[in-house]
Amino acid sequence: MAEGFQTFEHAGKVYKVSRLTQAKKTQFEDISKAAAVAAVTRAKDVLTDDEYQEAYDRVMERVAGGTFAFHSPFTQKSLKTHGGVLLLSRVLFGVGEEEMLELFKARGPEVRAVIDLVVRESNAAADPPGAA
Repeated sequence: MAEGFQTFEHAGKVYKVSRLTQAKKTQFEDISKAAAVAAVTRAKDVLTDDEYQEAYDRVMERVAGGTFAFHSPFTQKSLKTHGGVLLLSRVLFGVGEEEMLELFKARGPEVRAVIDLVVRESNAAADPPGAA
């Protein structure tokens, strides 16, 4: 299968919306981990050295413990939030946050429908009928 699974046109641009492959799940995980580390790093100036180290260590423990794994309870819960849907959409559309936000503002229900379809079809392809 080609990289693009579904196409989505907006304002003269055609987006190729990828299947939810293992590579895309890993990309989602990596961005989630980086965001958690960045949040602690941004707070460094308002924390003591000990507080910062403790916060950083907690994030690293969460990373090592699989908190950010795609199928973890934490990630599955996050996928029910606006931020989680935005991140998944960015990964599948292959665009940055600003561009994805603009797409949601202009055509939110249609974007959501494409993401839902891609996820359903990707899950079906990964788990074909009769495979057990």
